[in-house]
Amino acid sequence: MRTIWFLSWCAIAVPAAGAEILPDQPNAMAFPAEKARFVRIVVHQSSTSQPCIDELEIYGADGERNLALATGGAKASASSCLPGYAIHRIEHLNDGKYGNGQSWIAAGTTAEWAQIELPATRWRISLPRRSTSATGRRRPTTFT
Repeated sequence: MRTIWFLSWCAIAVPAAGAEILPDQPNAMAFPAEKARFVRIVVHQSSTSQPCIDELEIYGADGERNLALATGGAKASASSCLPGYAIHRIEHLNDGKYGNGQSWIAAGTTAEWAQIELPATRWRISLPRRSTSATGRRRPTTFT
């Protein structure tokens, strides 16, 4: 089992070649168990404009509980945040709420990242994008 530290990154999950990233449901990536303190997704491209993520969800072996929630002690951070829009905040990455008004939007369009600091080992990541007003817009399409 590999250990992932803050300054030592390795890609453990990437979307399959040609995989469709759906705008109206969680897009889960499954991978073998890894010991990690931080989970980061780097968005290399999005469907339009800056990438937007409603929640960066992380599940343990049971797949039942979102371990990335701020209420459970996890901490969100990001490379940037779209300026001038108070509704798009880094804290929305792990507040447990969905929709455009509870989302994070990056300031740039490439190599933007969102990260969760975890209190323990995690197994599965999910990126829901359930925007009610702009379904299909700004969803991450290429990322590691």
